Amino acid sequence: MCHFYANPLSVLLCCSEPPSESLQQEHFEAVRNLPSFRQAVEREVQKGTVASLEDARLLIEDNKHLLNRIRAGHGNRQSWAAQFLRSLLISQAAGVQRSSFSRAYVDGLVRAQLSSDDPGLAQSIRRMDPDELSGLLARIVSVLGEGDRSLGLLPSADERDAQLRASLESVMQELEHLKVRAKDAGTVLRSKYSGHSKVMRTTVVAQKVQLSQDTAALRDEDNRLTELVDKTTLLLCRHFLDTNPNSILFSECWLYETKSPSRDVFIPRPRMVFERSLGRPQDYLGCRCCESDHDGLEAKVPPTSLLYQLYLEAGNLVNVADLWTAFRALVSQGGEDERRTLVLFYRGLAEMRALGFVKASKKKIDHIAKIKWL
Repeated sequence: MCHFYANPLSVLLCCSEPPSESLQQEHFEAVRNLPSFRQAVEREVQKGTVASLEDARLLIEDNKHLLNRIRAGHGNRQSWAAQFLRSLLISQAAGVQRSSFSRAYVDGLVRAQLSSDDPGLAQSIRRMDPDELSGLLARIVSVLGEGDRSLGLLPSADERDAQLRASLESVMQELEHLKVRAKDAGTVLRSKYSGHSKVMRTTVVAQKVQLSQDTAALRDEDNRLTELVDKTTLLLCRHFLDTNPNSILFSECWLYETKSPSRDVFIPRPRMVFERSLGRPQDYLGCRCCESDHDGLEAKVPPTSLLYQLYLEAGNLVNVADLWTAFRALVSQGGEDERRTLVLFYRGLAEMRALGFVKASKKKIDHIAKIKWL
């Protein structure tokens, strides 16, 4: 709810196909200023093909084409969310994430869960014994093939996930065969990454004892287990290349990073908005009469904006007579009579007081004091 009220683009999340009549021109302009939109256009331009360049042009110029991409973005969001949950579950099953699920979920939004650049996954898998590796493979196959009922995660329909599942099932079957053969032979399976494959060698040289670490000889079954461990690590690292939400087009519409959204929405800080609206009224009024070609005060701006500019140049205590003199000097340039100018001055001063910028001073009757708030 906080995100809905704080982000006007959240209207795109109301349904999978937002109706065109509910979107204004400002919505399309805001979408085109999103960082993810700019990155998408840059990617299309970098491809350099005729189709990609035409797509980039239509995204910038054609609202109908952009609306179709917005509607397609709903499916992209759903697929990314499902992929992210799968990567998170696999990361926890591998022992990379040991914190609570909620903490792991938040941390995962900041950085990718599984990637080839993260050594934690490879190290965690290599430390596993055959039983732990078999449990990990079974968990991954279950996540891909059955989903997770507690999270509302459905089975994956992606072709890449199906290929990964088939490859891991093949590894799991071969691992079970190795375990059965080792049990029949009365031996213990170990890979080259296992601590049992490391032996300490003692050497006496010149009445000094030297300790060195060496690798014990591995059987054929152990070498095959090492190959299965390496294959599993490679499959997982290559499969989840990027789960960063910032790479998804229009991700700003459904994702926010604020730590206290309720405070920002329900306890806003309007002073910044007031200051900007009084300093640049043309941005809010949508008129050209308030624009200035040079730095300085203009009599064409609203009286309250003019008083605000004079307010910024004054100290903590403002003499009302001096403020009136400066205001009259500026407004008289526009040809206003003094009586009308006085009405504008009092109205602007009352609005400044209503907005909480000034109050009556107790020290001096003919002065007003600035107020610091929010």
